[in-house]
Amino acid sequence: MQIQIELWQLICGIASTIVAFVLVVWAFGTILIKQFKSQLNQQFGTIQSDLTRRAQEDQKVSTKLEQIENDLEETLTDYLERIVALETKSDAALTHDDLADMHNKINEIGNDISNLSGQFNGVSTLLNTLHRHLLKGDE
Repeated sequence: MQIQIELWQLICGIASTIVAFVLVVWAFGTILIKQFKSQLNQQFGTIQSDLTRRAQEDQKVSTKLEQIENDLEETLTDYLERIVALETKSDAALTHDDLADMHNKINEIGNDISNLSGQFNGVSTLLNTLHRHLLKGDE
């Protein structure tokens, strides 16, 4: 038994096998590419939603930080005004030297009052003597 195949039948058989193989590879490639695209689209959607969520969170944080900055600026302004007022008052406040000066002046006034008291006692004695002299007529 001898099998005879003509050349053209052999070529057609090989060609049809190659075409079938190419079609199977193309079909599997198309399916794989579709699945790959689907996975990429899903991952891209997830990434995009994450980016959107993060952008919203960043916006909330930025808004909160701006609010904190504004509050700090207002508080800082209030504190600066209070500090300036305190510095002004402290510049006008008495110093240790001023208190020492006042102490010395009060001591001087006390001494002067003591002197005046002594002189008034002398004047009082003199007036009493004059009064007695005038009333009794002693010469």
